[in-house]
Order: sequence, then structure tokens, then C-alpha cells
Amino acid sequence: MSRNDDSREDEKNTSWKNYIRAHRDRNYCIPPHKPSQHPLTTQHNLDKNLQPATMQFFIQSTLLAAMFATATLAQPTGSDSVSAAASDLITVCKDTNFNNCKNFSGEVNKCYDLPSEWNDVASSVRAWPGRWCYIYKDFACGGFRGGPIQDDNAHSDLGRTGWSDWTSSYMCFNK
Repeated sequence: MSRNDDSREDEKNTSWKNYIRAHRDRNYCIPPHKPSQHPLTTQHNLDKNLQPATMQFFIQSTLLAAMFATATLAQPTGSDSVSAAASDLITVCKDTNFNNCKNFSGEVNKCYDLPSEWNDVASSVRAWPGRWCYIYKDFACGGFRGGPIQDDNAHSDLGRTGWSDWTSSYMCFNK
């Protein structure tokens, strides 16, 4: 680098430093007007005409409406209420290729332990149409989880995935 290049580099650094000094106290993220003049609704604009008791009622009624809407949406309606009742969920087989099987029924979104004679003996599994299920190594849907198992991806040999004779519980859901 020549001496001339060094002086140009110093000028660049100096002008950059001067720019930073001149602008460091300015905050460009906050608009330069007062909150009451801000075009968007602010907390200041929202509650300036509300008394504390009115504001408290407003907050409580808003929360109550939100909770009611959530509870209303969560209620099963029509065909959902039928599918929420106990029905066939999963077929568990002691042998590969769906031999020596038993259908297990129950409600969706609920964990079920396999009975003692079916614990850790599953070699093939499939979910019933419209369902998908997870199988678990331990009771109460604990430990390692396998799946999801669906009606269109039945597992005829759990040994291929390392799950043969490992299943103790299951949980199924509607598709």
C-alpha cells in the first residue's frame, strides 16, 4: 500500500467515526412523535377515557369471551361425538404378517396399556381406517414412541424397525 492509499484509508475511518459520533444519540426505530399522535392504536389511546374499574371489566370480559370460544370449539359435534365414543382403534398381532391378532378399542386421544398377555409380544400392528396411532415401549405411554401407524402404512413386521416384542401401550387419534 502506498502512502497515498494510507491517507485515503484514514480519511474513510475518520469520516465514518464522525458520522457515528453525529448520529449515535439518535434512535431511528422510534417515531419522532408523541404516542398520542401515533397513527396506530396505542395503550395510551386505548385507556385514556376508561376508568380503572371499566378497564378491569373490559379485560375480564375479553378473557371470559376467549375462554368460552375455546371451550365451544373443543366440544365434539355431529360425527365427532360418535368417533369420540369407544371404537376399534388398533389391531395388535403376536405374529408377523397380521397373524394371531386382537383388535383393541377405546377412545381417541387417550392412552391405553396392553393387557399382560399382550405386553411386549406385538410383532405386527395396524391402525383402523381414519385413525393413526403411536405405540410405546412402556406402560402409560412412556418410554420410546413408535409411529405414527396409519391404516395406509400398517407394519406387518415390527422386527424390521426394531420394535418386535417391545410394545406396552398405545394412543390413537382421528386423522
